Amino acid sequence: MLVKRRVIIKAVVTEKFKKQLISQLEQALQEVKRTQQQIETQGMRYLAELEGRDPTQAVAFARKLERQKRKQEAVRARLDEELSKVRMLELGAEHPQGTVEGLVEINIGDNINEKLCATELIVEDGFVKEIRNP
Repeated sequence: MLVKRRVIIKAVVTEKFKKQLISQLEQALQEVKRTQQQIETQGMRYLAELEGRDPTQAVAFARKLERQKRKQEAVRARLDEELSKVRMLELGAEHPQGTVEGLVEINIGDNINEKLCATELIVEDGFVKEIRNP
């Protein structure tokens, strides 16, 4: 019988890996900054229009605008923190990349705890370097 189990993917930190991760995070930060600027400019413009037409709606929109600003600022802070952590990664260390599901065959007499334990795939620069089964 085939059963799903968790497979943890970990990357060995290399210069190439670190540069790619830093680049991805910096791009994400730039996107957040662009979104923040759009919210600011377009939101303020629309708010000014609303204030002239419907002050009640303008107040509600201003609250919504503030919530969006806070949300984007939280995303930006999280990305900044993650970027700092990535810059401090030591070469050769293992960095968690995520989790996927894998199949394992279970037969009568197998130790279910061993079979369903999470397996780890160790990846170096995109290539599987090691498969760890507990």
